[in-house]
Amino acid sequence: MEFSSEHPNELTLLKRESKTYEAIQQGVIIGLLIINGYSIEINAPSRFAIKSLQLFSINEIYFNSIAMKFGITINVSCELGYEEEMKEKGEMDEKTKKRVIKNTKRRRDINKSAITFNTMVQMVENIGYKITKRSIKSAKKTIQMIKIKEIGIGEEWKMKEERIQEIGSLINQYIKGLITGTGKTIILRNDDQYINSLFIINNEEENKWMNISESTSHEVFLL
Repeated sequence: MEFSSEHPNELTLLKRESKTYEAIQQGVIIGLLIINGYSIEINAPSRFAIKSLQLFSINEIYFNSIAMKFGITINVSCELGYEEEMKEKGEMDEKTKKRVIKNTKRRRDINKSAITFNTMVQMVENIGYKITKRSIKSAKKTIQMIKIKEIGIGEEWKMKEERIQEIGSLINQYIKGLITGTGKTIILRNDDQYINSLFIINNEEENKWMNISESTSHEVFLL
């Protein structure tokens, strides 16, 4: 039985759901960095995802208006990995080389997305949040992106999956709206009123979720 594009098969639907959740959890992590004093520069995609939420490319992260060289560090790491993998392939004919280059670049881009997100998760953990992660299957040739199950502060305050989906979706759509409006790279600043408001349910919870980054190390360490 063949499936047309109007009737995607189960695997295609699962991939879309996975991509959408990656974008949702990225939104929450961006939000937690914003409310703790970071500003984030986000690239405008050449086109937006149609059938899933958009996973955005992070160009730079700033703290106290100082660039952390976030994007450059990750780009250099991924390019070195790509070059090393191509060297290991050795000599090949042109037809094979084109195919290998295409597949290797695809893995490089997958790794870049995973390294970018996983490093941001590490930054959030360094601030003081506890991230509970889903178990995921290991992959032979690519780095797996962390899948978040729960976010908490201590044992008492938890952000469950339903709340992660709600906040992450709102931030993702907010970013899309800003980029659509300008058509250019945007910077989400640490005083962004909309993002800050999403984490305020009441004064007590505001004190729990926000401004806990005073003792944080603000260096970037790649996973």
